[in-house]
Amino acid sequence: MNISQSEEIKRLKEKLHFAETRNIRLESELKKYQQQSNLNKYFQFFNRYQKLLRGILNKNKKAFALLLFFCENMDKNNIFHITQEELSKILNVSDRYIRQSINLLKEHKIIKVVEEGRSNYYIINSKIAWKSSLENKQYSKFSANPVLLDITTEKAFKKIIKTTTQATKSSLDS
Repeated sequence: MNISQSEEIKRLKEKLHFAETRNIRLESELKKYQQQSNLNKYFQFFNRYQKLLRGILNKNKKAFALLLFFCENMDKNNIFHITQEELSKILNVSDRYIRQSINLLKEHKIIKVVEEGRSNYYIINSKIAWKSSLENKQYSKFSANPVLLDITTEKAFKKIIKTTTQATKSSLDS
């Protein structure tokens, strides 16, 4: 075996070692990502307060959009940290709209705001939405009974909704 062949073997062994090391590192990174992404793939809105959420949507679409933005970006403890200025830039609305929307959400106990300097921690009520597994809901930082809206229009249709649901169920059973 000449010198060039031994150098080539040495170079190939180094490449193999590099590839194996890189593969292990990539597998480790992939595993971390999968674990982390499982927590961030979804959040849950609970059925019990769907009327409240629809009422917020009808009353102030910006407040509802803000709530969805919080839910999309909150951590597994339902907390999101940002300034109102950043919120207004991201959502392309004025600071006044942000303040009004936050006040509406606070008024109905959908969010809690903890101020820290110029920025705030927004904590979403875990009775409305939750991002982590249900087993961890006991560790929620904010869980309160929301203040409901009077949704009189839905009360009038409640009988129709039940009748339609029963009719649909009986036709499916046939």
